Amino acid sequence: MSRYAPAELGHTAGSGMLAIGETIHSILESVATASIPPDPEALERETRRLLHLQALPEDQEENTVELILQQLAALRPSPAWDIVLPQPDSFAELPVIFNLEGNWYSGRIDRVILTGNEVRVFDYKTFPVDRDHLSRLSREFYESQLRLYAAACRELFPNRMVSTWLVFTALPEIVRSPLTADG
Repeated sequence: MSRYAPAELGHTAGSGMLAIGETIHSILESVATASIPPDPEALERETRRLLHLQALPEDQEENTVELILQQLAALRPSPAWDIVLPQPDSFAELPVIFNLEGNWYSGRIDRVILTGNEVRVFDYKTFPVDRDHLSRLSREFYESQLRLYAAACRELFPNRMVSTWLVFTALPEIVRSPLTADG
């Protein structure tokens, strides 16, 4: 249950891409839990603080800050930002440990939002992606990752329908997984 793109997708994560992914995930968690305000100044301060802790080479740090701030700036006016903002009956970076067909799994689900009789599971993807690949990526990530998150949520929240979604932060775009798991 990894939060980065599988190698077969043609995405090679260097230290800069890893720093971007880790930093964006941390910032989105902090916004969701109201640990930082969602305004641009606070987002920039937190971006710089987190990247400084990662000790990127100086020549990469400023460029990485700009790339992250561009993603966050595009995300803020989009419907995807509503997923990130604090709300009742929601979880950010929800830790899960569960057994499925005799195999134990553990991981952290980026965002879970409970709405009536539904559990909405969101997984953030922070790497650059072409819109033409969203449908294929949605299927691949469901098969490799989201189906496991859905299984965990069926155990945590029985008798609720589970839907899974990908949030491609670089576009920004929300894509519902082609499959849902009914509880």
